[in-house]
Amino acid sequence: MTTIQIQLPDATAKAAREAGLLTPQVLDTLLADALERRKAADSLLSIADRVGSAGIEPMPMPEIVAEVKASRAEHKHRADRRDEDFQGRPNGPFDLDIVFAPDGIENYAEAKPA
Repeated sequence: MTTIQIQLPDATAKAAREAGLLTPQVLDTLLADALERRKAADSLLSIADRVGSAGIEPMPMPEIVAEVKASRAEHKHRADRRDEDFQGRPNGPFDLDIVFAPDGIENYAEAKPA
């Protein structure tokens, strides 16, 4: 375990202390998250250098926004389709009865009220 000492403006230290951000556990989480973000940024920047040297034109922001919206819509559509699989079935979420019932419940109709 390493002990560190930092200097902060009084207002920042007070606000951080009141928010519970100066505990070893919280500081560990905050620093670990910051390190992960920096690692991701460094990786992205290294790719950007290769893309730039390859002469690939950057995407315009409206095209990026459109791609993100399309991806989110597709993700939502897939999630909605998964949800539909479990809705509207007369015998519950699965159209089968319990084959092995060590708890004594022999079918879905008996299990439903339990």
